Amino acid sequence: MAAVGVMMPHVIRFNSQDPEIAAIYKSYFDGDLADRVSELLWEARMPRNIAEYGVKEEHLHDLAELDAKQWTAQFNPRLPNGRDFVELYRSAL
Repeated sequence: MAAVGVMMPHVIRFNSQDPEIAAIYKSYFDGDLADRVSELLWEARMPRNIAEYGVKEEHLHDLAELDAKQWTAQFNPRLPNGRDFVELYRSAL
């Protein structure tokens, strides 16, 4: 669960680059949903970056490769490619 939490604000920002998805998020939460999730992580005293779990820049490509093979990525509203995964992790670093 911690991995999902720490990545959630970054995935929300990634998905929000699509105006249709951004509108859906806005219909559920009037404000910056990614910032609110980040605040909730802080309130729960959970890490808000993956560096706190020991992840370093040199790990990003391996993590991205593993994620690209996961079936769960197929359910994301905006389908990420390999480069997107690296950038998602970099933003969470």
